[in-house]
Amino acid sequence: MASIPSTLRLTDLEKSAIVRYCQTNSISLMQLLVAAFSALLYRYTGNENIALTGCGTAEQTDEKPTIISLSDDTLFSGLLDQFRPFAEANSTAMEQVIHSDQGFDLILHDLTKNWSVGIQKTAGINPFITADEAAGHLSVLLQGITSTESLSVIRYPLLTHDEWDKIIHQWNNTESALPESETTIHQHIARQVHLTPDNTAIQEEYRKATYRELWGYACRMAEKLKLEGITSGQIIGLNFESSIEMIGSMLAVMMNGAAFVLLDPAQPDARTNLILKEADVRFLVSGQIKPSSLRDQEIKIIEPIDFSSESFNHDPDQNQIPENPVSPADICFILFTSGSTGKPKGVLHTHRNIINRFYSLMGNVPMTETDVFVQSSPLSSIDAIDEILFPLFWGASTSIVSGGAVKDPRLLVQILEKRAVTHILLVPSLLRMILEITEDVETRLKRLTNWIIGGEMLEEALSQEFHRQLPHARLINYYGLTEGDGTLFDTGKAHPFSSNPPIGRAAPNVRVYLLNSALQPVPVGVIGEICIGGNGIARGYLNLPEINAQRFIDDLFVPGDNNKLFRTGDLGRYLPDGNIEYMGRKDFQVKIRGFRVELQEVEGEIRQHPAVKEVVVVPYKSPNQQTGFDRLVAYIVRQSGHTESGKEIRDFLESRLPEYAIPAFIIPMEAFPLNPNGKVDRKQLPEPQIEQIQKDTVIIPPKDQTEEKLLKIWEEILGIHPISTNDSVFDLGGDSLSVICILVQVESEFGRDLPIDIIFQADTVAKLAEILRGEKTQGTWSSLVPIQVKGTKHPLYCVHADGGVLIYRSIAKLLGEDYPVYGLQAQGLDGKTEPLGSVEEIAGHYITEMRTVQPHGPYHLCGFSLGGAFIYEMARQLREAGEEVRLVAFFDAGSPDYPKFPRQSAKIWHKISVHLISLGLKNMREKFVYFSHRTKDRLQVTFFPIIGAVMQKLNMTMPHSVRYIVVRQTLLDAVDRYHLKGYSGDIVVFKAKLQPEGCIPDPTMGWGKYVTGDIKIIEIEGNHNTMMKDRYLNMVVDKLRELIL
Repeated sequence: MASIPSTLRLTDLEKSAIVRYCQTNSISLMQLLVAAFSALLYRYTGNENIALTGCGTAEQTDEKPTIISLSDDTLFSGLLDQFRPFAEANSTAMEQVIHSDQGFDLILHDLTKNWSVGIQKTAGINPFITADEAAGHLSVLLQGITSTESLSVIRYPLLTHDEWDKIIHQWNNTESALPESETTIHQHIARQVHLTPDNTAIQEEYRKATYRELWGYACRMAEKLKLEGITSGQIIGLNFESSIEMIGSMLAVMMNGAAFVLLDPAQPDARTNLILKEADVRFLVSGQIKPSSLRDQEIKIIEPIDFSSESFNHDPDQNQIPENPVSPADICFILFTSGSTGKPKGVLHTHRNIINRFYSLMGNVPMTETDVFVQSSPLSSIDAIDEILFPLFWGASTSIVSGGAVKDPRLLVQILEKRAVTHILLVPSLLRMILEITEDVETRLKRLTNWIIGGEMLEEALSQEFHRQLPHARLINYYGLTEGDGTLFDTGKAHPFSSNPPIGRAAPNVRVYLLNSALQPVPVGVIGEICIGGNGIARGYLNLPEINAQRFIDDLFVPGDNNKLFRTGDLGRYLPDGNIEYMGRKDFQVKIRGFRVELQEVEGEIRQHPAVKEVVVVPYKSPNQQTGFDRLVAYIVRQSGHTESGKEIRDFLESRLPEYAIPAFIIPMEAFPLNPNGKVDRKQLPEPQIEQIQKDTVIIPPKDQTEEKLLKIWEEILGIHPISTNDSVFDLGGDSLSVICILVQVESEFGRDLPIDIIFQADTVAKLAEILRGEKTQGTWSSLVPIQVKGTKHPLYCVHADGGVLIYRSIAKLLGEDYPVYGLQAQGLDGKTEPLGSVEEIAGHYITEMRTVQPHGPYHLCGFSLGGAFIYEMARQLREAGEEVRLVAFFDAGSPDYPKFPRQSAKIWHKISVHLISLGLKNMREKFVYFSHRTKDRLQVTFFPIIGAVMQKLNMTMPHSVRYIVVRQTLLDAVDRYHLKGYSGDIVVFKAKLQPEGCIPDPTMGWGKYVTGDIKIIEIEGNHNTMMKDRYLNMVVDKLRELIL
């Protein structure tokens, strides 16, 4: 229904100026007014084609609309020319009504004498702009047009005086006092050390530090850094997992007037290398072994002090801050974020803007000395800074959890409950998972009353579900960026003007403006770019003056030498109550599962592949994804003569991009669709099919009955359809269990008994069919399995855990073709040889097998889990024989008497509690499946050895499944009987961060009392079961590559 028309309130002087403008430019009054009306509609909607229909009266309609074309570059003089014929055809009636398709009509009355102009609202295209407000905007627009030379249509002012005062001044009246005595981050924390010296500052899984201890450690580290030559203004790299040592080192760097850059050990070496070069890092404090990315750089490595090695009882009445003058404007740290140039951009944060950030948070998310903030975000993010330092400002506690726990919401909930966490910062997708999987979440997380959401758009349905399940808690929608503070909104408050919770209003000492591309403020309800200013924004980007000039611009509304605005590239619109509704991205920067990704950066890395001629990357939302994008899709045009698959290109990207930035699937095209301007028309790119998410290669069908039968077995066991006959079982996600199941089915279908290691020779349906048809020699069985035989380095020998060596194929793949890799599988798996019964005998057998490839050292040995006992004995026997053993690497493989528990009953309880905890993490259906599987496993472990013994007596062939359990039990019995002797060589222990709960902590995993050489401990995120999987295995291999010389 149309509204009552609103008349433009033009003074006589303003009307006279309009008439003079028309006379000077030889245009009609109608021509000017309709052109200005069209410009107004474009400013409201951004629609480049506007349909106008002129008629003699309001009741009549002209069936032939005039299409007006506009863009940000359209000059008003050019727009006038489009209206000359339209105005001439519609200028005779006493009252003219110009209908538009944009929700407003223009009403012109008696343009020859005492003329007037009105606007009528006809539709709810923009529900927040009334006809009266539109009339005011048109008046301001006409004043701008008639008082200046011709400008582009987006450069004229639009806000009335009252709107300007409300939007620019009242809604940005956020000034709040900051303390004058503590002007740096470490001064603030020093004050808190004096106030609450014995409060817990940092919690880890097995350690904690009071404020007194943390400060004592930081002061000691600061002195050490000073002696190493670190001075004010330098940039220091910190290469740690999140820990007490890392946080103490952060403080120590700032005490010396320097700035730190956190290097996430989980990120690819190529990215770490870029960051180190870009920041010109000369000193690296590292709790890890030296990463390979440092090989070509002159960087001094500084070992951190071990917090556990001594006491750090600092006297809070003594000021031990090194005498280095530090000002609030000094850089305190640098965070690297995604860059459109293909390189990460370093954001320079000052003490002032971070102090303002924390006081802003405190005003909206209060903390007390009894509160606990969980630290779970990636170290490369601004969220991690909030989680680490914000609690320390107020005497609260920072509780560190591993990245593995964040990926397992059930485990995360357990930790939140156990540690009585009160504050958490997370993305909506993780919040949704917690609410879906946690029964009685209100009771379990009764202490967790402050949930801060960010990183993705928050939907109303999730907000409502949160308040339904957690009525006692607050959900804060926090809009902030690496470059600075933004806005906050308490979702418990009403928001009648938006379907989803808004992002709120400007935080204290922060100014937020919504501007168009010409930096003109937009009215309420109109979409504009979110620009932030005030004390909360960073200084700028490191060594990027051109980008700084584009993104960190002078504040147009609060002039001053140091007043800057940051153009975020995000879009939003004001709501009538002053809150801002987030409306997405302006450019091609997107968020994937909460991580910011610039598509141009991903495209730049893909272009480095020799097969790629052109590439376009777009975000993709899976059908089951409720909000936000969860993956990327890359469309490529290949170089002539290249046929590389999408998988090969993804493999290429694994060392160059974080996991979330690697496209989930890559679609080859002959050419990209183009729009009339010759640019790629992204809207016309083909939608990925669900099947392509699983694989993007050409499907090769079976060529005979043998391949048909094999293909059916593979698809049934792997749960993937369709499968090509040339697909590797490992690329399809096959593991030891699925391979055994495949071979069992093959044995049943074809009556052929195949050894497990056959899968290394025949990992596709086509290759396995060749063996079954007798076209390819099967080969003789051996404990030594060649996994990857190419390369010039000394081989790496990988000893089984429970018998098989399939898990080590991933290590060979990640190491690359320059590293030969052999597996050592247990004797007896072939069904023809007897399993060996002692660790000493097994080790001797493996050495004999190993020497068929490499008669003499140096040897490199590694083993996961149970394999640790065998590589230990192998190393001992080799050294006893005078051979060089250069590497003995234990992958979360403890000694036979690890772990130890305070009481014998605790060990039994531990085994029970493992299952109780696992059941507690599952819903009812998952509990049933878990119980079924565990029951089946225990029955197999109990009865299969008996069945195997009977079958052996009767000279019957054991099925693979029985044989596998018999061999595994024989290995377990051998390790239980093993009596360790001392070892004088060096070892490396890759220790999972999450060790069995309740055990006596031992960083050496039990080897310390037997090994007299050096023991290097490398802690890997996750637990025992994740050590050999996904990104955790990537971390293992990155460190392993450094050790294989």
